[in-house]
Amino acid sequence: MPARRRALTATATAVVLAATTAVLAAGAANAAPVPATSNVTVTLGTPAPAGALTPGGGTETFTVTATNNTATAQKFTAEAGGMSAGVLPITAADVTFQATAIGSTPATDGSLNTQDRGLLGAFYPAGGTFGDSFTIPAHATYSWKLSLAATKAWPLNDGDLKFYVMGNDGATYNSHDFTVGNGKTGGPVLQTINGDNTVAPGQPAYEYLNVTNNTGAPLGRDWTDRLTFSPVDPTGSQTFLDQVTLETDVWNGRAYVPVAAGDPLPAPSKDLAPGATTVYRIRVDLVKYAATAAKGQLRLSANDTSKVLTISRDPQTGPHASASASASPTPHSSAATTGPTAPTTALATPATGATLAETGGGSDTSLLVGIALALLAVGSTVILTLKRRTSRR
Repeated sequence: MPARRRALTATATAVVLAATTAVLAAGAANAAPVPATSNVTVTLGTPAPAGALTPGGGTETFTVTATNNTATAQKFTAEAGGMSAGVLPITAADVTFQATAIGSTPATDGSLNTQDRGLLGAFYPAGGTFGDSFTIPAHATYSWKLSLAATKAWPLNDGDLKFYVMGNDGATYNSHDFTVGNGKTGGPVLQTINGDNTVAPGQPAYEYLNVTNNTGAPLGRDWTDRLTFSPVDPTGSQTFLDQVTLETDVWNGRAYVPVAAGDPLPAPSKDLAPGATTVYRIRVDLVKYAATAAKGQLRLSANDTSKVLTISRDPQTGPHASASASASPTPHSSAATTGPTAPTTALATPATGATLAETGGGSDTSLLVGIALALLAVGSTVILTLKRRTSRR
């Protein structure tokens, strides 16, 4: 038996709520505020030189012009920030930023900080700090040159950078979209969860989380996946979640290891190549059932994918679920990856971890793999599931 595993209970809900809050905050940071009436008009010049930002490469510059349209002096508070297109958050270490006054504009300082999954900063009178305002005389214009560059720390999986300049708490909003890298990155990580549909006493569910790297660059350890349980209806009651205790383990190629609610899943042994897939084998056990109803449902999620599991108070008679077809037709260990040039197909049982694999071209094992795939297609999945249950006793 593996070591004592930590329970996935109400903690999972807290993780989901925290993650949801972070996602909403990141979305809000990327959304253009609704413009309010402003006495100061702001325009952005065209970035130069034309072309993409290269991590560790040159700088793009553009002008910001703020004009006071009134007969009295006006305050102007300037914020700046950005969000990347891609699966990895960017930080202040990934971008260099500088604001320089032009002409009669007062000397200026600027800063850029990490905020949620993106950047939030400002430019302000020299010697000041975030939130300090310029005072623009009546009918006068102030101008600045803003400089941006992507550092070598820029996550290669990310693509475009949307950089904005916002004036007077959202009264004005303007932005530029910068291409970063070769223009082929910034795609998603696609995920699916397939497997058993029911968890009951002594009858764990075996799930397969397929993770495909479509970001356009190798996916390293900066990207993480987490398992959580939550109510099926995110706005509904969490009573049933509080009344059951579930435990999850992930196959590491030799044995199942515990993974607590919200903890990162084990990273693949090497970077996931563009277009490649890795598959996590997950076991879900029911430890405690205190609900009055005979069964209920919870949502098992991994980042942006999920499935609904039925949690039963009573053991099921016969196979309590049928293993669903996954993005890869056969179950894989968490260490296995498939790529576009040398796909790997692996068959493994949770009890032994014995593996039959084929990589690349044909061999003596290719016939066995073909037979195994054919059997799976006509229903041998049920047999494999029964063997799993027997082997754990």
